Amino acid sequence: KVWWFFWDMLARAEKYIWKPYISSSMDCSAFLSKIFCAGLWIEEKRIWTSATFAKYPRVSRNDIRCGDIIYQSKPAHVELVVSKPFVENGKTYLVTIWSSSDTNRVDPMFDASGKTIIGKNGVGYRKRQIAPNPRHTYTFHRPPYEQWVENRKA
Repeated sequence: KVWWFFWDMLARAEKYIWKPYISSSMDCSAFLSKIFCAGLWIEEKRIWTSATFAKYPRVSRNDIRCGDIIYQSKPAHVELVVSKPFVENGKTYLVTIWSSSDTNRVDPMFDASGKTIIGKNGVGYRKRQIAPNPRHTYTFHRPPYEQWVENRKA
């Protein structure tokens, strides 16, 4: 049931791909707030900040799974993890979905079909390097999906 919850949330997230990044209404934490609210069956609004997501229990890099949150504190930023970590050419990556003002100059963005999003700021997938030498100091956090699924039944 937890995976159905997560996949429903991800399907909703994909509807925002190509939507532009807008500070406060479609920035990283606002985007995650929207999809988490939809998954919780509550009115979609900004109820989390990047720092709020970091309050969920921390998980080690060895235990990362889909649905976890990747968090960086400076600058404050969050992304939703949508893959297990994988290794390519001796570097460890994972795929996230996120909203940011970043562009292809740093990390390529792509849509649900794998088409590269060029020169746009907004919602998209990203292949994020997490080891060795990640761009930022990241922590990984796991929202209480099991608890949320149980509460939705009530």
